[in-house]
Amino acid sequence: MISTGVLLPRAGLTTPVSHPEPVAGGLEEGGGGQGGIGLQHKPSICVFRPKALSCKGKEVENVFNIRTPEDANRVVKLATSKNVVIVGASFLGMEVAAYLTERAHSVSVVELEEVPFKKFFGERVGRAVMKMFESHRVKFYMQTEVSELREQEGKLKEVVLKSGKVLRADVCVVGIDDADQHPWSVCSW
Repeated sequence: MISTGVLLPRAGLTTPVSHPEPVAGGLEEGGGGQGGIGLQHKPSICVFRPKALSCKGKEVENVFNIRTPEDANRVVKLATSKNVVIVGASFLGMEVAAYLTERAHSVSVVELEEVPFKKFFGERVGRAVMKMFESHRVKFYMQTEVSELREQEGKLKEVVLKSGKVLRADVCVVGIDDADQHPWSVCSW
């Protein structure tokens, strides 16, 4: 998760966003090193309850719902120097995208909404977040969803969007949070 203490000034916004301290192992302000987005450690994956995909091919190998540290470790290992598609520009999905920007060959985010975090922070912050991620090679496919996951020899090969666009993918991470789940109401601080 990108800390709003880092995000807001970079986005040219001065409106404070009140929140508790990040989960241990999540973020440190001023971070990112070497052009990263600010994530210093592996994603704090146990905070959210991701929803499962309901599209054709959802059982293909290398499609993950991250629920444990072991899941996160496996994703990082498989995603290094590979093409990653993250389904959902939620808190979980964006945290995974931030962590993988320096590790994966490519990171793409697929989302139904027009901007990330709109429900919680509004369109202006959502657009600023999107712009910041795009400056770190993250490609967004907004206002669409996954219609099919295609495989080759049992492993994920492509993610097909309802728009007809086909994304090359070696790993897919499902980061679709429960729609009513506010990030700070489910954290175990």
